[in-house]
Amino acid sequence: MQAMILAAGLGTRLRPLTLHTPKPLFPVLGKPLLLRLLETLEAAGAEIVAVNAHHLAHRIEAALAAWRPRFRARVELLVEREILGTGGGVGNALSRLDPGRPLLLVNGDVVTNLDFRRLWDRFAADRAHAVLVVHRRPPFDKLAVRDGRVLGFDAPGPGALAFTGISILFPPLLRRLRGGPGSLIAAFEAALRETPGAIRAARADLPGPGLHPPGGLVWEDIGTPAGYLAAHGRLLEADETRLFLPAGEPPPPADTRVEDWACLGRGVRIGRGVTLRRTVVWNYATVPEGSTLDQCIVTPRQTLCLTHADDDPDRQPRP
Repeated sequence: MQAMILAAGLGTRLRPLTLHTPKPLFPVLGKPLLLRLLETLEAAGAEIVAVNAHHLAHRIEAALAAWRPRFRARVELLVEREILGTGGGVGNALSRLDPGRPLLLVNGDVVTNLDFRRLWDRFAADRAHAVLVVHRRPPFDKLAVRDGRVLGFDAPGPGALAFTGISILFPPLLRRLRGGPGSLIAAFEAALRETPGAIRAARADLPGPGLHPPGGLVWEDIGTPAGYLAAHGRLLEADETRLFLPAGEPPPPADTRVEDWACLGRGVRIGRGVTLRRTVVWNYATVPEGSTLDQCIVTPRQTLCLTHADDDPDRQPRP
């Protein structure tokens, strides 16, 4: 299996947090999302994983250098001096990959429990140009799908489904991506115009045995503060956990109140009389005494709390 993680986004909807930390390095339950994805892909059988980077690429480069010794899979970093878009990023990576083989592609801001091995085993031998993993996720259902085939993009309506940011691309589609900057949407649409039915849809959220564990599909896009917090809520709910602490970390003061859930990183300092509700505290951050934090992200540099204005309707990933 060969795979690629798209990690070159600017993270504009997560500013000011992304001014200092690129989105793929945001911690999710105490572990950088990029590391979680690399571990999951290797466990699924990936022998090579390409990662593209642009915004704060030096941070991603340093992280990969530190992580590489733990992987058997070859991890290739491609730094884009100018951002190439989703299609251009994949096309640029083909110099390190095999364009004659299928490619498992994952957005670098997706938190999911999707079974990549099962997805690969079920669809990697397909004769389609691409297989898009889809689910029902109002109000983001914009892909027209019928009988397991994608008919069109940006087509909301009855029966439409949402793209998860996960796909398998096949050589006929990869050959369209060798010409510089561009988007995958344009390549998909060109494939559909020339070969109707060339893009298949793999439904990820159906009940029963499928592409997810028995408890159901977990999927969130961390591209906004709301999505980042929602990802933690879904993971902790699946684990039936209210307070996440990294292994070996001491608990917060006994009078700390946790409402719904909270996630604490390493080396955090929690003052007395603190209330945490749906809040993530990054490594080595401080929560002052008497604080009440509701739907907040606390870093060593700043604290960002949600308002209704943060519920961004555009956080759904696009192909």
